[in-house]
Amino acid sequence: MSKRQSIKTNNKGITLIELVVVILMVGIISTMLVVFISSSRSNYTTLSTEVTLQQEAGYALSYIGDVAVEAEEFCEVKNLSVNGNSVQAFYIKAPDSATQINYEKDYYYILVREQDNTLRFFRLSSENVDSSDFTELGELDMQKIIAANDVLGNSRRLLANYVEDISVTQDKKLLKLDIKLQLLGKEYTAKKSVYGRNLR
Repeated sequence: MSKRQSIKTNNKGITLIELVVVILMVGIISTMLVVFISSSRSNYTTLSTEVTLQQEAGYALSYIGDVAVEAEEFCEVKNLSVNGNSVQAFYIKAPDSATQINYEKDYYYILVREQDNTLRFFRLSSENVDSSDFTELGELDMQKIIAANDVLGNSRRLLANYVEDISVTQDKKLLKLDIKLQLLGKEYTAKKSVYGRNLR
């Protein structure tokens, strides 16, 4: 008789307390998994954004630096507006980097369009410039040249995206380039110094 009673006692079902404990444990484990996954995703997004900004800034500064190292002139163009859009611009008078022929100077424009925060470049051959001094080209002429060559809408002329600001300061033959980029609330600032041996 006692044996049957012990069998009945051992065959009882799950109690309400045990069920609640299991549900709580599953809930805690699920919450920990969600927190871990969301944290990993956030870290990946942050890291990916930083890498993107570093690559964009690095490529832009590398291109400008390669041109500026042989530059004869480097100057900022004030109050340039193309098709109603404000454009920050710098021009560089330098030899063609492909040929490195010192007596054939080309004119490079570095343009920051505020409308979409892109940094673009444009090269104008010396054959197409009548004036011996590039600064004599009027603002209106540059507006026409940039618009006619579709500089601001041509992805092949793109140096960098997400550009908030770029500044260049010249101290005799030393050019200091500063560029600031922003993406998804993250800011990245990069600097580069270039010695222009031919700068005046």
